[in-house]
Amino acid sequence: MKVLVVEDHEELARTVAAGLRREGMAVDIVFDGASALERALVNHYEGSP
Repeated sequence: MKVLVVEDHEELARTVAAGLRREGMAVDIVFDGASALERALVNHYEGSP
C-alpha cells in the first residue's frame, strides 16, 4: 500500500511516516498542499481514483 502524508510540521510528518513504514506501507511525505497536489497527479496512492 502506498500513502501520502501531508503535514506542515516536519517532525510530526516524519514520525507518522515512520510508523506507517513499520506497518509495511510505502510512504511519501510532503509539507504543503501544493506539493501534495503535484504528487497526487503523478502517483497512485491508496484511496485515490
